[in-house]
Amino acid sequence: MTVSGIEAPPSTRLFNLWIAQKLGGQVDVRLGQFTAAQEFETSDGANLFINSTFGWPVLNAQDLPSGGPAYPEATPGARVQFTANDNLTLRAAVFNGDPAGPGAGNPVSRDPFGLAFRVSDPPLFIAEMAYSYGQQGAGSGGGNLNQEGELLRPRRAIARAAEQDLPGTIKIGAWVHTGSFADQFLNAQGAGLPAAAGVPLQHAGDFALYGIIDQMLWRVPGDTERALSLFFRGSIAPSDRNLIDLYVDGGLTFKGPLASRRDDTIGLAAAFARISPQASASDRETIAFNGIAMPVRDFEAAVELTYQWSLGNNWFVQPDLQYVVHPGGNIANPLGLATASPIPNALVFGLRTTGRF
Repeated sequence: MTVSGIEAPPSTRLFNLWIAQKLGGQVDVRLGQFTAAQEFETSDGANLFINSTFGWPVLNAQDLPSGGPAYPEATPGARVQFTANDNLTLRAAVFNGDPAGPGAGNPVSRDPFGLAFRVSDPPLFIAEMAYSYGQQGAGSGGGNLNQEGELLRPRRAIARAAEQDLPGTIKIGAWVHTGSFADQFLNAQGAGLPAAAGVPLQHAGDFALYGIIDQMLWRVPGDTERALSLFFRGSIAPSDRNLIDLYVDGGLTFKGPLASRRDDTIGLAAAFARISPQASASDRETIAFNGIAMPVRDFEAAVELTYQWSLGNNWFVQPDLQYVVHPGGNIANPLGLATASPIPNALVFGLRTTGRF
């Protein structure tokens, strides 16, 4: 879980290059180079936080080739979105399944300028349904209908309804990758690695399921802008072919914590990623086979406390505090003198400033 969602090696690169076309009032089509992370598996509440996993979850970043179509690796794709009404939106997309192409090291090094334009890799399909409610301030209050059948309500009744409504969004989705994925424990003959030599067993395809909830919990009486909100995300993937098979995150955000700071936001969030039991079993097999003590990968978790301080309409300063448990999923410390020593838990303080123009 990289502590900064905008960390990337120094480069000048093409990121977005796409064209969109509306078909009628409900269908929108996009074609070109972009990412899945811009529209899929996103949470409004999670967007406040700086750790990368609150953007594109670490399950996707670790399990998909080249980290999947997410910053800083965009890839050719096509997306269609159908807005059924004010509440229901359906979207689906297909992307080239390996943005930077196969190879070792950082994917950005294999595609240093964002100009790979790969289209021949096994594709990645992703689809999502989003249902929103309470967005229009609709609530009790009575009133008459106009000639178009719309509800007419006094202004004070509308204001009361807006205060009473607690908007939220529920999303469910899935991705499917059609490529080949190596087993985390077994070789091609079905024996455990690494005690049994050979290449890993290959699985045809991969997939993950996910769900997201963004929900406002409470409004400051008399002020509809200042509010406490909650977000929760969870995803699962097969444990035999994925390093991370279970991921959850969630948190609370409060916009306008003080009456004098209505545009500030404070937030507290946590994330947890479980290392696949098969990958953990492979570590134990390695220890038994080599007779050398080493950490066994199990999970990584992060807690983040942040405050977004608004200095103007388009300028924010955001101090940030993170605590990461089992960095790397409890792997050996490359700077340690003994392989038995894992990377210690990390306390990270950061400061981000953002300008919009």
